[in-house]
Formats: sequence, C-alpha cells, structure tokens
Amino acid sequence: MFFSLSIVIILFFVLLVSFFKIKLPFAWFLFFYANFFIGTAWQMDLFPDESNLIHFFSILAGLTSYFAVSSMLVRRWNLSDLQENFIKQPVIISSPLKNNRIFFFLLFSLIVSAIYYISIGQNILFMILAGTEFEDFSGTRISMYSGEEYYYPGYVNQFKNTIFPICAAYYLSSEALRSKSIFLKLLILVPIGIFILAGTGQRAFLVHSFLALCLTYFLTFSFSKKMIFNLFLGTVIVFIVFSILSFFYYDLSEEGFFGVIVKLVERIFFVQQEGGLVGFHVIYDLPRAYLTEWWASIVGILPNVSGSDLAHQIHEIMYGSSRGTVPISHVGSAYYNGGFFLVLVFFGILGFFHTYLFLRFISGKKLLFRCICYGFIFHYSSALLFGGPFTYIDNGLITIFILLYIVQKVPAITIRRI
Repeated sequence: MFFSLSIVIILFFVLLVSFFKIKLPFAWFLFFYANFFIGTAWQMDLFPDESNLIHFFSILAGLTSYFAVSSMLVRRWNLSDLQENFIKQPVIISSPLKNNRIFFFLLFSLIVSAIYYISIGQNILFMILAGTEFEDFSGTRISMYSGEEYYYPGYVNQFKNTIFPICAAYYLSSEALRSKSIFLKLLILVPIGIFILAGTGQRAFLVHSFLALCLTYFLTFSFSKKMIFNLFLGTVIVFIVFSILSFFYYDLSEEGFFGVIVKLVERIFFVQQEGGLVGFHVIYDLPRAYLTEWWASIVGILPNVSGSDLAHQIHEIMYGSSRGTVPISHVGSAYYNGGFFLVLVFFGILGFFHTYLFLRFISGKKLLFRCICYGFIFHYSSALLFGGPFTYIDNGLITIFILLYIVQKVPAITIRRI
C-alpha cells in the first residue's frame, strides 16, 4: 500500500515540477527525494510497524512543505526572466589573483589528503590495485576513519572531499575554456582525484563529486555533443571504481559482475532507506529531543566532543556493533527533534534556501568558479537526505561558502612603502 501511494504522490510532484518554468535545482531535489520516499515506502510494506503511518505522512509533509515554499517564491521573485538573462551571459574565468588562490587551495587540499593517507598508512584503492588480499574489507574501511589512532577525518574530509574536487574541476574547466590541451592534465588529476576521494573505501563522495559537476554543467552550459560524451565517459569511470570497491566490500568473488549490479541497485534504492526506516522505528518510541540531539550533533564538530550517538545506536541495532554509523533520515531527525511541526519547518526552510540561493546565483555574474561552487552547494543540499542538518556541515556545505568568499570577496593584501 505505502509503495503504491508513494509512486502516485511522486508522479504528482513530477507533474507539478514540469509546469515550473525553472526546473533546476528543484527537479534535482525531487529526484533524490523520490528515491528516498519510494525506497522507504517499499520497505514499510515489507516491515510493518505502528510508526509507519506517521513516518509516511511525515515524508509527504516534508515534500509538500518544500514545494509549497519554493513554488510560491519562484513566482514572486520572477526567476524565469532572470534565468534567461543569466543563460545568455558568457562564462567568465577568474582573474590571475583569484586563479592563484584557487590553485593554492588545490595544492593545499592535495597535501592535506596525502598527509592523511601517509599517517594512516594505507589507501584502500591502491591496495586493491596492488593485489592485496583483505581478510575483513569492511573492518579495514572502518579503520580508515575510526582506528586506534585518530587523525580527525571530519576535518580532513573538508579538504579531501570538498575543496579538492571543486578546485580541480575549476582548473581543468578553465584550461579547456582557454582552448588549451588538457589531455595530460586529465591523465594526472583524474587518477589522483579518484585515489583521494575513494582511497578510504567510501564510494559516496566520488559519486557526489561527479553528480555535483553534472549539475554545475547543466546550470552553466548549453548541451552539446562534447558535453554528452564527457558525461558518459565520467559515468563509466565512476561506475568502474564504484564496482571495484563494491566487489571487495561485499566479497562478490563468486557472484561476479551480476552480483555487483545487484549490490549497486540495493545501495541506491534500499540500503540508506532501510537505515532511515529502522531509525524512525527507534526514535518513535523515544521522548522528543526538542533540538537537543541536533545541538549535540553540532557541538560534536569540536575536537574531543563525542556529539550525538544516535547513528551509532541504529548501527548497533542493525548490525550488532556500535563501531559504525547508520544515519537517520532528515524526516526522522526532524520528527525526533520537534515532531511533525519541525518536519514542516525544516523542509520549508530548505525550499526557501534553494530558491533564494538560485536567485543569488542567477543574479550574479557567470563566473566559472562561482558556478562550480553553487553546483556543489545545490547538489549536496539536495542529495544528502540523511543525518539531519548536521550532515550539511559535516559534508562541507559551510566549507564551500567560506571557500567561495575567500576566493571571490577577500581583497588583495597590498604593502605600501613609506
């Protein structure tokens, strides 16, 4: 029942978005929300629980609140005319000063990533290519960020998973726009980027970086055969790396390629959704946290502060060990911290955020670095639907705003001679 209803509801919102003169970033958000909604509803039918009805209507309420706010603001702010003017603008490459800043951040993030991997003494992707046999691939992966020695992976990830792909993408794109040959640079930077993003065995940010770049080019450039070819090539590369890591993660030596495809489908449509469903079952029986859990998550950013252990509790319920995390969905997190009302408020704010940010985006100049940063912001805030608002901080959203401000707004330091 829940599964069928979720499909009907999503089709209604797809029809609604089709009437929007502006499709992105709202259709992008709907795509990921639909995946979350339908995958969760499917498992509601498989695992009946008294909380499922409340959970279903909470998910629907979040989606309705988001589009109620965004559709109203799209009309009020007349974004379609602004978008037409923005599309007509040429793409601008940053000044030499700003290029130097971007190159500095690219180099610095590369150094931070290299030091991190040297400190922990291993890079899983390199070990796979070197033919290393893993007795416990999952345990090795977890030890990369939760081993005996702690190397502050949350801080490193800001450079490794966020700053590096943005700056690398800008460097390659700016060189291409200058009509310079980038073949050799691609051969160097792309493998380095893959080893940096996937070296911990985590596949998510390799995929997220690729999708964020896809969204960037959809928002910035018109379609061309070259763009389609590049997107296809990128999809093939990401799929190969994702498949290799999945092969070892799930020990699919007997199942082969078909087993990889099955696990890929499960990872996209069912794994996180199952964790979100179990998480909602857990918090439904708990007293409301009234924002204390969100506060604990935020202060957990500080060194030596444990933060919220909700994701560890869910992991222990599902897998029998607290050494790992299974994040609850944004819907479940908002419901736990403030009930049905906070679900409406949270997704209403997210709808306002996307619409206002898009207004800022198309009201400014089509600077290449600015477009890439906005593409990553839109993608992360649309695709990351698990973990509560803290996930936006943990996965680099604030870092992108700071990076954009430093590169674009901070004036040059001049030394005057007396």
